[in-house]
Amino acid sequence: IGGANALQVVSVLDADAGIELSGVTITGGSADAPHPQDGGAGIYVEVPSVDLTLRDCNIVGNRSGTTADDGVNGDGAGIFFDSANGSLDLNGCVVAGNGLLKFDNAVDGAGMEVYNAELTMTDCLFDGNFIQGSAGSGSSSGFAFAIFGTDVESCALTDVVIQNHNAAGSLSGSTSTIRAQRLASLSFVRCRFQGNSQNNGVADSLILTAAISSRQTTDCLFAGNEAPRLWNVQSFSPHEAQSLTFLNTTVARNNSTYFLYRLSTLANGIVSFGNCYVDEPLDPNLTSSFTIFRSHSVVTGFPADGNGNLDFPTTNPLFIDPRSPAEAPTTAGNYRLLPTSPLLDAGSNAATTSPLDLDENLRVQDGDGNGTGTIDIGAFEVIAADGSIEITAIAYDENTGQVTLTVESAAAITYTVEYNTIVAAGPWNTGPTGTLSAGTNTIPVPQNTYNGPQPRTYFRVVTP
Repeated sequence: IGGANALQVVSVLDADAGIELSGVTITGGSADAPHPQDGGAGIYVEVPSVDLTLRDCNIVGNRSGTTADDGVNGDGAGIFFDSANGSLDLNGCVVAGNGLLKFDNAVDGAGMEVYNAELTMTDCLFDGNFIQGSAGSGSSSGFAFAIFGTDVESCALTDVVIQNHNAAGSLSGSTSTIRAQRLASLSFVRCRFQGNSQNNGVADSLILTAAISSRQTTDCLFAGNEAPRLWNVQSFSPHEAQSLTFLNTTVARNNSTYFLYRLSTLANGIVSFGNCYVDEPLDPNLTSSFTIFRSHSVVTGFPADGNGNLDFPTTNPLFIDPRSPAEAPTTAGNYRLLPTSPLLDAGSNAATTSPLDLDENLRVQDGDGNGTGTIDIGAFEVIAADGSIEITAIAYDENTGQVTLTVESAAAITYTVEYNTIVAAGPWNTGPTGTLSAGTNTIPVPQNTYNGPQPRTYFRVVTP
């Protein structure tokens, strides 16, 4: 649906039932009039108790607001959703290239802004949404998305990629890629945060969370981002006591001063790390007021101890292709583990809550071949139980539909590519076969050999 600079391409102002949009592209909206037509250039919803589902939709290239001193604020360029007691569910969607334009005012949610509603996202991509305008003291929050609740709502992201959001320009107020405030809970499962830059001032952050009782990340990757603080933690009533839990999460090679930063003196609570690798320090003000629990983790500033924790910086994780923090913002790099990594089989099986790693491979593999399956530290599990082969990269050609697998093999060995389009655990179908040589191999998987393209396809390489 091309908006041709319409104020709002899709607008919902009255509804008494659930709404679903499936398989559509919404683009070209330009919400540059006074409120309420200064937000939601792609999709605008302001109806109580409505449930909106977006399935396999593309929300791209929409603009809200102006850079003139005209009182037009501009919020939620791609999607603006305000629905008390309602819900927004995105499944298989792309939210990309949407922009907020501002003068000297605070704006939120270039990709999406949500008020007073439950938010669920699965298999989504947020890419290159932006905020630009003249210098001013107003904050520019939520380049990807912003959500504001009433202390009872939850926000849950699963298999979501958030990348390439850049705050470069004349913005002088604080900025963030994600902003979430006044929620009962916030969770990220198998999410990737890469190539984002929020570096216009010391208060900028990748994630800004305030007044949220429970935050949890599981099987997530934070790499190649640039921000003074990756995660700003703020607290106020009724959420003074709060918890942050990180499970099998990798935080590596970001250009930042702190991973976690205490933004207000009220903030207190518990931070827990289980099976994590974190190569950036925590704010001393946070560590002095929060209780820090670590289990089978590597966390900057903390030594090895008797709880399975390893020392930083003496522990080299041996990632396949780590990048320098100076390269940030970048999505390049490979933070899977080499077969000789000390993080291999060094985690605690009791700490995991997800059966799959960030690549959606099954967790708890026998990576070191000692006969006992033990989870790895970090977001990725080494799959080859005997250490003989490992898939290190997957590339997709949009023109031909061909998938190319990059495989490391310890020796020459025959293989079969198997695939399925249901769940990572199977059932599996047979694809191309051949022989791997010792070293790096590329395996082409043409579109007609895996019934592609599909919304999601899993691949594995099986050896005798």
